Amino acid sequence: MSKAHRGKGIAELVSHGRGECPVCKRRNVKILYEQEAEGKKVKICKTCKAAIKHGKKAVASDPSYIRLAYRLPMAWCFSALAGLQSLIFFSTSAWLPSILQSRGYSLMEAAGLALFTQFLNIPATLAVPILCAWQPDQRRVVLVFSGMLFAGLLGFMFANSLALTMITLALFSFGVGSTLAFSNTFVSLRTDNALQSAALSGMGQTIGYVFGAIGPVLIGAIFDMTGSWTIPLLLLLTASLAYIFVGLSLGRDRSFFREYLDKKRLSGV
Repeated sequence: MSKAHRGKGIAELVSHGRGECPVCKRRNVKILYEQEAEGKKVKICKTCKAAIKHGKKAVASDPSYIRLAYRLPMAWCFSALAGLQSLIFFSTSAWLPSILQSRGYSLMEAAGLALFTQFLNIPATLAVPILCAWQPDQRRVVLVFSGMLFAGLLGFMFANSLALTMITLALFSFGVGSTLAFSNTFVSLRTDNALQSAALSGMGQTIGYVFGAIGPVLIGAIFDMTGSWTIPLLLLLTASLAYIFVGLSLGRDRSFFREYLDKKRLSGV
């Protein structure tokens, strides 16, 4: 169709074919596609039509997914996961060289070990989304990689040689690299459309980066008060243990928004 005639039919429709989609409840969108729903034909938007065509469930929801996200218990769990990930990653990135220097490593050795740790984040960050996509339930993947995070931190606290330090930092690095990948992957796997993903991601990143900003400052303040890295490392170890439990709660196959809306619909609210 030439540009001169493109959209000519739409221009003749009431409100140019725009209105509220009866499925997703979005307003001021083009509703041009006929679909049978509850025994009658209705016109729905392009997004819902594509979801139904590809075998996905088009979910009725509140007009604002952003407001709805803050009412979802599992969205708060996801935000806690993002917060713990940011706290652990940014705290260790900021203070790992100082911790290593306090153990007798030179500035160059500490910098090299810190670089070694950052470099080993990459394989886990790339592998986790692929492993998660292969199976609907990600709890085993979460347990394995977050277990590496916890074991690496625990071992690092007692490492008394260069070899043990490198082994425990490698374990920790694989674990901490996976945490960012889990946060990004769950945004897609636990939602049904781009609007839900944007709302969940926005909430998680807002809360997560608050933790990420507080973490290094808190760790440094505790070290200044105690003169030892033991309590800061114990705090990070506790955060990594909490990450395991929160991650396992998010690993089960589900859609956060759909689950909440289905319960709401069944309760008649």
